[in-house]
Amino acid sequence: MNGLKFDNKTKARVLTLIAYGDTSAKAEIPCILKLLNEIGKDSFIKLLELKKAIAEASLYGKAFKESVNHIEKVKAIANDIFSRNLCYSIKQLAINGKTLIDEGFPEGEQIGKILNDCLNQIISGNLDNTKNDILLYVRIKYK
Repeated sequence: MNGLKFDNKTKARVLTLIAYGDTSAKAEIPCILKLLNEIGKDSFIKLLELKKAIAEASLYGKAFKESVNHIEKVKAIANDIFSRNLCYSIKQLAINGKTLIDEGFPEGEQIGKILNDCLNQIISGNLDNTKNDILLYVRIKYK
C-alpha cells in the first residue's frame, strides 16, 4: 500500500477492512458491541457495506439471500445500538479514570484494566452502564 501513496488514515481503514473481512458477527447485541469496540463505528459500517457488496457480487440463490439477510439483521441491530447509544467503548462508560481515582484507586495501569473489565462486563450484558452499578461492581471486585 505504501507504493500506492495512500495517506495513513486510508491505509489504516483499508487494513482494518481486510483484517476483519472474514469476520462473521452473530446477529446478537453483545457480538456486535464487541466488534464495534474493536474497530469503531465508521469501520464497522464500512465493513457491513463491503460484506454486502461481496455477497451481492459472488453469491446466487439461497446462499446469497441468507448472506444478505444476515448482513441486514446485523445492520438493523447496529442501528438499534447507535440509536439507543449503547456502550461499546471506554469513552462511553458512565465512569472514567478520575471517578476511580476519587474512589481511592491509585493512578496507573490498574485504572485502565478496571475500565476495560467494566466495558467487557457491559458488552457481555452482565453490567448496566450506570455509575452506581459500575461502582458497586468495582468496589466488590477490586477492593
